[in-house]
Order: sequence, then C-alpha cells, then structure tokens
Amino acid sequence: MSADPLDIATIRATAERACSINGAPADDLRFLASALRGQLALLVPEVREMARHRSTEQAAVVALVGAEEAERRAGALGPDMDERTVRKSAMAVLALCRHYENVSRAAAVAFPPV
Repeated sequence: MSADPLDIATIRATAERACSINGAPADDLRFLASALRGQLALLVPEVREMARHRSTEQAAVVALVGAEEAERRAGALGPDMDERTVRKSAMAVLALCRHYENVSRAAAVAFPPV
C-alpha cells in the first residue's frame, strides 16, 4: 500500500466528468483516457493490497473481483478511445473508489485506532 492515502475525491471527480462526456473533442477524450489510466494504475494495486490483507471479509472479496475487472478495463485504454470506452473505464474507476472506501471502512471497524 502507498505511504500516502489516495485523493479519492479528485479521482472520483475526474471519473464523474468522464462519465458525463457527450460529443467530446478527441483531445478531451485523450486527456480523460490518460487520467483514467493513471487513476487505475494507482487504484488497482492499492485496492488489491488492502483486500488481500482482509481476504476473509466480504468487502475485501468483492474489492478483489472489482480490481480484476478494472485491470481488464485498463487494458482497453488505448490512445484512440471512443466515448463509450472512456465512460466504461470511468465507471470502473468509480467502482474502485467505492471498494477502496468500503475496505478502508471495514478495516477501521475491525481495527479501531488506539
């Protein structure tokens, strides 16, 4: 896991913007695709690592499946993507944000601060 927590609010805002695109210019699509690739590169290993440490909890099992699906989506993020692919990738980012928060919340309940 990374030393610094992820900025989930910023990641979510970018993904929500990507979900709402309609008729976007190619430059905007390339920018969003690049941002989503970077976000997936941060989120997938982070969620996977968090979930592996809590492998028996339901939230962790669901998060692992979500990380695998997001990794498959990341493979489709090429330089020339259509809006549909950008939106699907953005939805994968949003799902990973939810998994990140759910697993973090489960860890906080299981291991409250002393």
